[in-house]
Amino acid sequence: MLSASETDRTAVEARLRAEVEQLLEDNLQLKRHKLEEASTCDGVVKLIKRYDRDRHATLDELNAGLAGIISRRTKLRRESRIRDKWEAEVVALQAQVHADGPRYKRLRNIKQKIAADLERDKQQVKLRQAPVDETTAPRPPHSVSVTPLVSLALEPSIAS
Repeated sequence: MLSASETDRTAVEARLRAEVEQLLEDNLQLKRHKLEEASTCDGVVKLIKRYDRDRHATLDELNAGLAGIISRRTKLRRESRIRDKWEAEVVALQAQVHADGPRYKRLRNIKQKIAADLERDKQQVKLRQAPVDETTAPRPPHSVSVTPLVSLALEPSIAS
């Protein structure tokens, strides 16, 4: 049975996958629309209207506008190929992270244990290297407390 955090995680992953699929579909439709618009007669008519507002556009201006449409179209194709490759890499990485989740968890636990061992070793080295006055270790119960010599010299009954 899955714990609450694991079910939350799987729900989030499923939601993310659905969003990625929706974005891919939207991207594909947008690319199709832009490419169709640039390649149809309607696109050329829009081009003529855009460049020939005064009805005095020269053939060179119209050719320049058409060249702009063609270059934008090739740029869109190039960008869409790059984006498709990037999106495929993202999906592959998400799948790999999902598949490697238990291994990453084990590695994180091992790393935490190693860090704790190193910290414990550092503390032990500090205790060994610290001067006797600075140690915080309590005295064992069998140790004898010694009265200072100064107090012995001041007591008259012991001095006689």
